[in-house]
Amino acid sequence: MAIPIKYLNKSSIDGLSDPVFKMPFKYQKVRQHGEVLEAHPVEQSISRAMVNLIDEPHLNQIRKFKVLFARYQRSRDLIAVGAYVAGSDPVLDQAVALYPKMEQFLQQPLSERADFASSRDALFSLI
Repeated sequence: MAIPIKYLNKSSIDGLSDPVFKMPFKYQKVRQHGEVLEAHPVEQSISRAMVNLIDEPHLNQIRKFKVLFARYQRSRDLIAVGAYVAGSDPVLDQAVALYPKMEQFLQQPLSERADFASSRDALFSLI
C-alpha cells in the first residue's frame, strides 16, 4: 500500500533539515518496545516475483515464518494480559517461543549489511 505524498514532511532537528516520514494513525502500530511505523505488515506482504527467484525450500521457510509471525500478532493481546494458556495451540506456542528471534531477524540497522546467502541461512536457522 502506497503512502500518500502529503504525509512526507520536512522538520528541523538541531538546526539541520531532515526528511521526516509522517504517517496517518491508521498505518501506525504500537509495539512493546515503543512506537513502530509500519506501512506494510510482514504477515500481509506478498511478492509475486519472489516465487520465481527462490527455491521451494526457501519459499516454504518464508511461509512458515509468516504463519508463525501472523499467529503471534493475532494473539498478542491474549498473550499480553495472560489469557493465553500454553499448550492449547501448538503453533502459537512455537510462535511465542520464536517471536523475539523473529522480531530481531526483521530489524536491521541501516549500517548493517547482509548478503542473500547469509539472510537465507539466518531464516533457516531461525525456524
